[in-house]
Amino acid sequence: MPRHHEPDRLIVAHLEGAATRHAGWRNPEGPAREAALQELRAIATVAPSGRRGSVHQPAGVLRADLLAEVAGILLGFAAADSHPEQKVIAATLLIEAGADAVEVARWEQVGLERASAPLVGPAHAGSARWPGASTAHD
Repeated sequence: MPRHHEPDRLIVAHLEGAATRHAGWRNPEGPAREAALQELRAIATVAPSGRRGSVHQPAGVLRADLLAEVAGILLGFAAADSHPEQKVIAATLLIEAGADAVEVARWEQVGLERASAPLVGPAHAGSARWPGASTAHD
């Protein structure tokens, strides 16, 4: 899997922050839940580049893959956490916002691996971050 482009990494960070902020320590309900889902969808929606000379702005594209990445990583880490509630609630919000279910399961495995891996220097982080990626040390 190729490394993310910088805009994708920023979206992932923004999604994680917003999801955990909305999750708090209680599951949001009613208007608060709808506002959370709307914000997550807005963050994950990117505008494709328009065609030159086109009068109309192309519709945004929901990045369900990025929603799934963050949800899966959170679920993977939640399994190893003594207080997983916030991570599970945040992941649930991301899934409801439109995360790809198949991708969530795949990224959950990555989250489990990361949660159980010993902390090492950044030179070894590449293969743990991106499934299928390799580093010079592999």
